Amino acid sequence: MSPIKEHYEGLLKDLESRRKALVEALKEFVPLKEALQEVEEQVLKIKTKLANLGGQLELVKASPHKSDSLPYSELSVEEAGKAYLMNGAIDKTTDGVVKALQKGGIKSNKNTIQTTLYKKQHPNGPFVKNGKDWGVVHN
Repeated sequence: MSPIKEHYEGLLKDLESRRKALVEALKEFVPLKEALQEVEEQVLKIKTKLANLGGQLELVKASPHKSDSLPYSELSVEEAGKAYLMNGAIDKTTDGVVKALQKGGIKSNKNTIQTTLYKKQHPNGPFVKNGKDWGVVHN
């Protein structure tokens, strides 16, 4: 056998053993990552519900690995709107609120979200409009 062939076969053997070690390490990592994601999602849901009760908590910013997290998916349009506006909303215009809620998991269409914002304006609900921007009445 040529020295070059022996060298490459040795490298191949070494790489294969490293690959096996990484596969084993990954088997331990994946369940831990999934458990962490579940805990982070539960924390986000609890903080959102507390914020809807008038608390001054800030929503946890989504981690890079939580791109599939939908913080508003289990909330009503009114609850989600309050959570969004009370916790650092960037775009508070009607279109901005609609897009944020839909991106956050609200299944309602644009018209339903807009109607909820307008029908739930103070004193009939928690929302107030100042110019183009929406806000929430703090009790």
